[in-house]
Amino acid sequence: MRAAINKVEREEFVFEMIQPPFTAELMAELKAVSDNWLGNRKEKGFSLGFFDASYIEAAPVAVVKNENGRIVAFATMMPSHTTTLSSIDLMRHSEEAPSGIMDFLFVNLYQWSQANGYQEFNLGMSPLSNVGASRYAFVSERIAGFIYRFSQDFYGFQGLRNYKNKFVYDWRPRYIAFRKSSSIAFTMIQLMLLISKRRLLAPQDIQYDDVTVSEDSSEVSDRS
Repeated sequence: MRAAINKVEREEFVFEMIQPPFTAELMAELKAVSDNWLGNRKEKGFSLGFFDASYIEAAPVAVVKNENGRIVAFATMMPSHTTTLSSIDLMRHSEEAPSGIMDFLFVNLYQWSQANGYQEFNLGMSPLSNVGASRYAFVSERIAGFIYRFSQDFYGFQGLRNYKNKFVYDWRPRYIAFRKSSSIAFTMIQLMLLISKRRLLAPQDIQYDDVTVSEDSSEVSDRS
């Protein structure tokens, strides 16, 4: 990682933390990077961040600029309303960004967080990554874990966790609640489809029923 970061620094890329409110020009530049990163893919949703200008305006944005001052990578901060925990949401880079650019961004972001008094850094969730991992897991949970490991057509869940593992020392569990009459495997498929859409549920769409709780995914933190 150090070699990649040194290479980025030699090529005169610079890190900058930008505070809101943001200009229309900056938002357009961030949107261009985001669109370039997406390519032909669609935005995800639910437990994953997506580009929403009004939400991005709620917190600072970390950017990396090239020698010409053009943004080639960025990470949006998640409003945490605390002075001890810093957290990111959306992470994207353009195709012109060199390898190691996100490592460069994260290391600088950790240093910025530490300098500003934060004690922990939250890298967000790794959805569905712990289902069926326990030796005590039920058969249905093991099937769900199989779905997770071979679900790259829906989203690169495993790749996301592998990348975050470079920085993480503490995984904290999060849970799924699902109907007793359903199964964790079926719920996994529903979640992957939900993540693949940006549809927000209206109150009348939310159903309440008896639920069973099963361990799902983990949130990660890195101490500054």
